[in-house]
Amino acid sequence: MEMVSKAVGLYFADRDFRFLHDRVADLFAELLQADLERLRAGDVEKVKLAAKWWPSLDSYGRSTLLCESIALRLFPRHSDPKYPTLEVWHYAYRVRERLWKEVLVLLRSSSLLLTRRDLALPEVLMAPNQWELLFYERVAFGAMRTHKDLFIRHDGKRLADYQEQVAEGKATMAAGALFPHEILISACGGEAEDKVAELQWRRMVEDLSKKGKLTNCMAVCAMSGSIETRLQVVCVAIKLLVAELSEEPWNRSLITFSRDPRQHRIEGKTLR
Repeated sequence: MEMVSKAVGLYFADRDFRFLHDRVADLFAELLQADLERLRAGDVEKVKLAAKWWPSLDSYGRSTLLCESIALRLFPRHSDPKYPTLEVWHYAYRVRERLWKEVLVLLRSSSLLLTRRDLALPEVLMAPNQWELLFYERVAFGAMRTHKDLFIRHDGKRLADYQEQVAEGKATMAAGALFPHEILISACGGEAEDKVAELQWRRMVEDLSKKGKLTNCMAVCAMSGSIETRLQVVCVAIKLLVAELSEEPWNRSLITFSRDPRQHRIEGKTLR
């Protein structure tokens, strides 16, 4: 109850939090409703990932009450003749349970997960050793980075084939929330070339290039010995990224930050 009280208090006290909360709830309600309609129409292959990323009842949802907010949007009071007579808290509880039973259980059912490999979390298929059901185009950036070694060990050929298809432009790699320096660390941390990191870097460059930003820039970098090692890696990663996004004459170039600044040309085809 303490978490619920804090969530309610924050919602009414903080206008910015309330705005963000409502927009997130609106989005999830809209996506879940659309997925239900697709499922009822038999368009299983068109079902998206809203059920996968929905905040669970026993963790994040408790501290934000997002589950209740989503349920209230999907099942307004006029959707059931019993709802108008219920107290607010009882009504919220009832629709939250209805959301779980009528929507999420259906969308997350094991039969649906196995029918649509791209909806399943990688861990759901990894635990029972169902590696052949992994759909790599739907594996998020972070999951690919975390489980890369396991994918290589248990499903190396399929992963290699997928990487080759991505390199040839015949397949795509899921976008994600990795930062440039995280990809750079993966690419340069081992003894051999990390193809996953290279493909993730290419995807990041392609996505940012489409935005048309940083095309007329040159990175200026300071690599003082007083700077923490991790911050140096962050600096290098951003420099490399800006250098790739820039168009000529700045493309693949950078300038050192020193008493004697010099322009340098970045050579090589890989991050290593």
